[in-house]
Amino acid sequence: MKRIFYYVLFFLHIGPLINARSFMISCSVPYWRCELAIQTVLKHMGIFDQVNPFSYEVNAQGLLKDTFKRKMPYWNELHTKCIRRKVPFIPTIFWTHTEDMHNVLSDAIKLKNHTTEILNLVEAHKLDGININYERISSKDRPHYLSFLQDLSKELHKRKLELHVSMGGRTSDSTIGLMNVTKPKTTDLLPVALSSLQPEPLKTQPITSVSLSPGSGKEALHYKKVIAECCDQVHIMGYDEWGTPHKYDEEHLKSEYYISHSSNQWIEQILTYALTYIPRHKIVLGLPTYGLEFTILNEKGKITYKKKRNITCPIATELAHAHKKKPLRTHGGELSFTYTEGTDTRYVCYLDAQCIKEKIALVKKYRIKGINIFTINGNEDYILWSVLEKELLSSSLK
Repeated sequence: MKRIFYYVLFFLHIGPLINARSFMISCSVPYWRCELAIQTVLKHMGIFDQVNPFSYEVNAQGLLKDTFKRKMPYWNELHTKCIRRKVPFIPTIFWTHTEDMHNVLSDAIKLKNHTTEILNLVEAHKLDGININYERISSKDRPHYLSFLQDLSKELHKRKLELHVSMGGRTSDSTIGLMNVTKPKTTDLLPVALSSLQPEPLKTQPITSVSLSPGSGKEALHYKKVIAECCDQVHIMGYDEWGTPHKYDEEHLKSEYYISHSSNQWIEQILTYALTYIPRHKIVLGLPTYGLEFTILNEKGKITYKKKRNITCPIATELAHAHKKKPLRTHGGELSFTYTEGTDTRYVCYLDAQCIKEKIALVKKYRIKGINIFTINGNEDYILWSVLEKELLSSSLK
């Protein structure tokens, strides 16, 4: 009887429960599937404390591009619903062109105009803030970028609005790779046809991160100080780990290859590192609803892999069924399988609701602010909704 009462409370009085929740559940809403994505978010609106439309983009002159067509009725419906429910509506600005960013960040006039345009956008649309996701910034532009964040933060805070920043997961100042890795046996990792070949040594990977590195010495100290002080939320991307294989249970995927997209071990390491300089109440872990598919290649007698595509949980499930493969749980918590397509050997790893549930447990363990589901677009594991509803109820009743 008591359980029934709690569920009635959940569905009828979701607003008060949101305000009392012990940690935040937010979501990114993509422009490339916006109508279906918005329908999905509206259907489950009671779950979310914050909505982050993804995304505006930026042209070569530093002017904003309305990629997701903000004036369309379906966006207005979502924004209106957020206002009524007092759910912050904070769009993301996404920029990845290194040279264009340099030309704007290093030019005082262009940078001032860029900052002003962002502020005008926020005020014109009555937004609750903005999320800056600038990837592949050159290290030479680090000082300019930090000055930009300081100025933007100051102006937003004058207006009682928030500045969020998104960055790629890192395990140290110098790497994004999973550290302290043990090299698995070759025969445990490779498809039988490739077992005579050697994979690349497993070590801290010199992978180029999409996020700006802190630098070293005084540069790193300044970077960390600015990020920690200027940002109201720092969204750590808990995905795109791939390229950092690690040891797994010997019973898992014998004679198959293993790399990961978002392993639990890596998540713990990126959170541990983030907590060395970012206040825990500002850290938000980005959790993907998609996975990756790779082609395994033999290049000069060594095994490498090439990313083929992103793949959603429903499509990965259908693909496994079509090839009569049973996805197995990796040591990192993901589902995975291999299959052949013509002469290609393919490897698929992806996240289902169980995997996301385990990562929510890590968020609680490290007592950070919460999670951002990247993305909600109608292609997530349908079981995810029951996981989030149970989590909402659990957090709200504490």
